[in-house]
Parts: sequence; structure tokens; C-alpha cells
Amino acid sequence: MLRAQVELLDRESDERNRHEETVTLLRRLDELDRLVGDMLTLASAEAGELIEPRTIDLGEFLEAVRRDLPLFGDRDFRMTAVGGTLEGDPDRLNQVVRNLVRNAVAHTDPGDRVDVSARGLDGSLEIEISDTGPGIPADQLDRIFERFHRLDPGRSRDTGGAGLGLAIARAIVEGHGGRLVTAASPLGGLAIRFELPQWSEPSRG
Repeated sequence: MLRAQVELLDRESDERNRHEETVTLLRRLDELDRLVGDMLTLASAEAGELIEPRTIDLGEFLEAVRRDLPLFGDRDFRMTAVGGTLEGDPDRLNQVVRNLVRNAVAHTDPGDRVDVSARGLDGSLEIEISDTGPGIPADQLDRIFERFHRLDPGRSRDTGGAGLGLAIARAIVEGHGGRLVTAASPLGGLAIRFELPQWSEPSRG
């Protein structure tokens, strides 16, 4: 497919058409780069070489998440944070949150609400991303973390992506000894929650 596009581009004499085809080709190359990167991430997770844990200050971590939320799109983002510390890989956990937020944004419309909430409970941290989108059928709740699984077009507002974001999120969470679950959101759409061990309450000193 890409070879054919390059051959057509080489024969294109119209400058405007050449530019448009070049933009399309570069976009497809970017998609391939992301796909290769995602597959390498999953391979590292399977080999147990993905996670580099250290102590995370959750106040700083979640504040960085809050600052970045508007960059994902025109949504009504709301956030509930928690303090304390967590033993984990901050870069990989940030990747989990970003993938889940992207998923919520991809399946909602501008102005729809997306909540990111965090809480500590019995030594574990729970972070949940929920939205006011159309939700998904119950029979797909357990399948959305499968590689390359795509949701029914009735939920999707954006056909981009290879269907690996949620699989990567699950691999990272499980690499931390945690778990990732789905449910119907109290907001009316989908809620995805991940739970991680080794959370410590804020120091009272």
C-alpha cells in the first residue's frame, strides 16, 4: 500500500496534489511508527522488562495529569485527586492515564464530561476514568482490552488508532501487580478503573 503511494507520488506532476499525497503518506508512516512502538511496549511487558518502579509523590503526579487534561480535547474535564506516595513507574502509569483519557475522549463529543478520580483504600490506589458517552454493550466489557479489538461504531466518534491503547494500559497495570476493570459509569457512559498496590497515606508530620 505504501509502496503504491510512493510510486504515485513520484509520478505526480501537480504540486498541490503532490503536497496532499505527501501529507497523507507522512500520516500513515506516523501511524506505523506508533504501531511499532506499541508492539514493542507490549513485548517488553511480556518479558517483564517494562516497569522501573520508584517512589511517586501522588500530589505532583496527579497535578501534572490535571494540567495536561485540556490538551486531550474540548471536554468538561473534572478531577478528584489524592495525596500520599505510590511505589511504581511514573512514566508508565502516566501512559496508562493518558491512554484511558484518550479512550474516553475518542468516544465522547465536545463538551461531554470526563472525570478522573483517585482515592486511596486499604493500602491501594484506585484511579477511575469515566465519561458521559454512549457506553458499550455488556458483552464487550471484557473484550476491550484485547489487542486490536475495536468497539462497535455506535460508540466510536474517532476511528483512529490501532486498538492497542487499552491492551497496553492493562499490561502496565498488571506489571505493577494491579488490575484494571470496566463498568457502567455513573455518568452514563463507560468507567475504567485501575487498582495498584503499595499506596501510602500522606504523612501527618
